[in-house]
Amino acid sequence: MEARCAEIVSSLFPLTSANRFCCGFELDIVVESEDCIVNLEVDGPHHQALKQRRIDARRNTFLARLGVSVARVALMGEDGKERPGS
Repeated sequence: MEARCAEIVSSLFPLTSANRFCCGFELDIVVESEDCIVNLEVDGPHHQALKQRRIDARRNTFLARLGVSVARVALMGEDGKERPGS
């Protein structure tokens, strides 16, 4: 699913890369423009666990300090079930 998301985003934004490493972190999909960098994270079900949410929050804060905005897309609905097409 992450690869398909990367394809779609790349078709819309020319300066897009997937699975890029930054300061030891793997960023799922990175979109760059002249004035910002956005990291689009495609989150599977393990991101719902409290421990992983804390890790993700620390990571988001660190990336924000570097000027990278983070947007997360959950592959699971609030009911804990996989979303259609995931």
